[in-house]
Amino acid sequence: MKQITTEEDWIVAAVAGDADAMGELLKLHTPAIRAYVDRHFPDALRNEYDPSDIVQDVFFEVSRRIATFHGDSPGAFLRWLYTVARYRIKQTLRMHNAQKRGKRGIDGGAADGSDMLPMLEVLAQHRRTPSRSAARRELARELETSINLLKADYRKVIQLRHIDELELEEVAGVFGRSKDAVQMLCQRA
Repeated sequence: MKQITTEEDWIVAAVAGDADAMGELLKLHTPAIRAYVDRHFPDALRNEYDPSDIVQDVFFEVSRRIATFHGDSPGAFLRWLYTVARYRIKQTLRMHNAQKRGKRGIDGGAADGSDMLPMLEVLAQHRRTPSRSAARRELARELETSINLLKADYRKVIQLRHIDELELEEVAGVFGRSKDAVQMLCQRA
């Protein structure tokens, strides 16, 4: 077994599925990600959300998607972490703004499926309070029940596009259809 001595070695091992290597990478980059999130976290969100929850979301997402990482230069992994952090901050801000506007469900929603995004974003957030956990579980059950009532292609496109967060082009590749056809499928679903 090769001795792991550099960050690149940790990355290779983590991409290959080594959970210890993933843990070491996250430990190594925790201070930088905490500082980044703290620096970029909007003050308007600080009363409702804790920046450390965003850090946890980033680490969860990176751990889930590590097999897809293809860094080709020094510092690529940290840049990827920053990108995920920036996305999670924007996602939290969008959810916060949607809730302020009263967009809390999918009833009577938009044809493009964007009405589902706030609901999925609620599920993506990791909360620590019992009431938020209960609401999250209830919402997850409702969403799962609704998705299970759909035709197979609709279920699959929702899973890939909104839950697995694949890009439209990636979903089109899975379905063997054009990007426009998959976008229409998303709208129908």
